[in-house]
Amino acid sequence: ELRGAARKLLYTAKKLSDDAVFRKEKMALNLDIDGRGYGAKEGGNWVRLPDNVTIEAVILGKQGIRRGTVTITFFPSGLRDEAFIRLSDREGKRKYAVYIPALGERFEIREE
Repeated sequence: ELRGAARKLLYTAKKLSDDAVFRKEKMALNLDIDGRGYGAKEGGNWVRLPDNVTIEAVILGKQGIRRGTVTITFFPSGLRDEAFIRLSDREGKRKYAVYIPALGERFEIREE
C-alpha cells in the first residue's frame, strides 16, 4: 500500500504540473500532513492516504515541514516548487520519497 500511495501521489503531482503548462495557469498541490491527505483543492478531489501510510515530512526547498499543511506550486512556465514528500508506514520501517524537481528533471519515487 505504501508504494501504491507514493505512485498515486507522484501521478497527481505530475498531472498538476502538466495542467499548469497546458492551461497556462498556476496550479497547486495541497498536503495535509496531520490529516494524511492531499489534493489540488481543499474539499474537492481530496485523497486520503491508506490507514497504515503517513506523511512523515515534506522538504520544500530547504525547509523541512513535519506538521500542518504545505502547498507545492506549479507554474505555467514549467517551473515548480522543488519538494520531497516523505511517506512511511505506521512503524516507520519502510519509507518512500516522492521527488518533485524544480524544472525539467523527472519526477520520481525513491526508496529510503
